[in-house]
Amino acid sequence: MIASTSSFSLNLSIDHQSTITEHFAAAHLPSNISISDALHAYKNGQFQLLSDNVVNFGIDSPPMWLAITLRNPTKMAINKQLIIANSWLDKLEISVHHQQGDMRHFSRGDHFAFDQRHNNQRFFTVDFAFQPGISYLLIRVESVDPMVLPIYLAEQSDFNSQLLFDSYSYGFLYGAIFCLLAYNFMLAVGLRSITYFYYSLFLLSFLILNISYSGHGFQWLWPHSPQWQQWANPLLMVIFNICGLLFALRFLEIRRLNLSIYRCVIALCICLLLTVLGALILDQQGISLLAAFGFMLLFSLIMLFLGGIAVAASNANGKLFLLASISSMLGTATTGLAVWGIIPYTNLTFRAGEVGMVIDITLLALALARKFRTIESEKQHAQYMAKIDPLTGLNNRRAFYELMPAIWQSTTNKRNLTLALIDLDYFKQINDTYGHVCGDQVLNKVGSILMQNLREEDIAVRWGGEEFLIVYHHATLSQAEILASELAKQIASYPFAKGEQRFTITASIGLAEGCSECHTLGQLIDKADNKLYQAKHEGRNQIRC
Repeated sequence: MIASTSSFSLNLSIDHQSTITEHFAAAHLPSNISISDALHAYKNGQFQLLSDNVVNFGIDSPPMWLAITLRNPTKMAINKQLIIANSWLDKLEISVHHQQGDMRHFSRGDHFAFDQRHNNQRFFTVDFAFQPGISYLLIRVESVDPMVLPIYLAEQSDFNSQLLFDSYSYGFLYGAIFCLLAYNFMLAVGLRSITYFYYSLFLLSFLILNISYSGHGFQWLWPHSPQWQQWANPLLMVIFNICGLLFALRFLEIRRLNLSIYRCVIALCICLLLTVLGALILDQQGISLLAAFGFMLLFSLIMLFLGGIAVAASNANGKLFLLASISSMLGTATTGLAVWGIIPYTNLTFRAGEVGMVIDITLLALALARKFRTIESEKQHAQYMAKIDPLTGLNNRRAFYELMPAIWQSTTNKRNLTLALIDLDYFKQINDTYGHVCGDQVLNKVGSILMQNLREEDIAVRWGGEEFLIVYHHATLSQAEILASELAKQIASYPFAKGEQRFTITASIGLAEGCSECHTLGQLIDKADNKLYQAKHEGRNQIRC
């Protein structure tokens, strides 16, 4: 619709809490046109009235002129602040023309150093005192970055309240991400984990990207580097996407699940990075932005795809990863719809992408913690199983040598410590006669009999082959002999069978009690071994002390 300066004007005496972009008219005008000629074109109806509360003219769009008629029906000046709530526009020429001929002009944009804005705000703002009567506000926008224009005309106090809310919310966001980043980086170093390292890079890249596109980077970190400000967003977007995909590939073990998909994702990352770097070298910012935004969309779809692969492969963390990816995509989609004017543009809808990412990284942190717990549990189980004889369930020699030093050192009176070495008599004949499977069954049952006869403080060990060892803690030689005799009786009385054949087995036992002459555990084991040899040499099926 053609804009008419006489048929419509915005009343400045009314507070406008939402954007006023839809009240502007816009036009593409020749690049060399002057401000006065642009105003003349607007008054002559050469501008088209906008209809969206936020407009987006796209990436690398030609310069646009926007104009609006403002009416002050009072007899005093009305102070308002013009806010263009976007931090990445290259050049802004803003001028106000009063019907009596007064004109004020301001230049803004991130092509200028940050301190040239004469305020410390990440958005582009100008303070005006609108005189009674009619004024014309003209804005010329030039930007290679997405020309997104949420425009407000508000009281200074209202805008300060919004800035305070933004400060607290961004402070919370950055603080939470930094704490999560520091924690996971320490885990990466401490555990030497590539997965935690990639997740730390993912968090760091998101933190720097958000600081950049929200305008805080130009405000805080590189206020005197407008050239870097032009390239920061596309480069950081690509780096963020690459870090996210590297983490996803590693975390979901995609290389193991599907090597072809893994290689395709890596190749895509390399190609996109080279494209953006090539655009940087050739000074083609528009190409870099198109590649970066295209990659951002592709990134969300790939993350969903990788999560789906993990779920299909029954990866324990696939569902949580997929849920995190969905939350991130929904947040990003909400922000995109708000920017394009499909849904109402508010501070909440614009920052929905940040909310989605916070949910995303939180869920990923939970998934990472869950995976860490699973790995630790499996590691502890493996360590436990490494100390257990798989056939009998008894401790093996490794466990014995880990447990005994502490017991040996704590036993001041070595006479309260007795070892029993047990050897099954003629066990080789059982293997030869009934087979090794039957022999294993015999060993398993003997192990069970040993466990049933142990006191709480005793330790049973499969010493090797058909040999077992029992540590009788807090037992004298005579007490241990009684316990060993009962054990030998139970072994000898157990009715073993192979099919219809029945057989029994006996055990020879050597007992050795700690004494002042035993300075080491090895000496006590040697004494028990000598007594076992004596028991076997003297006819087997007996105990020697």
